[in-house]
Amino acid sequence: MRCRLVMERDRRRCQWLRADTGEPCEVPATDVDHIEPGDNHDLSNLQALCGFHHHKKNGQETAGARPPRARPAPRHPGLIG
Repeated sequence: MRCRLVMERDRRRCQWLRADTGEPCEVPATDVDHIEPGDNHDLSNLQALCGFHHHKKNGQETAGARPPRARPAPRHPGLIG
């Protein structure tokens, strides 16, 4: 029900703001996304996005939440054992 309301409110157009113009993307939306991550399902926290921008936004959020990859300290080639 909420997804349909969000799509109707946003005219089934992607709401991602373009960096070059500040205007919405306007490509047909395929997904409904949380503006602020979490469990807030209020209509004010939901937006329609195209698949490309939904994937891009989720990738940015995931990368920010992921701890840096731990690498073992490099071994000096002259050390034994």
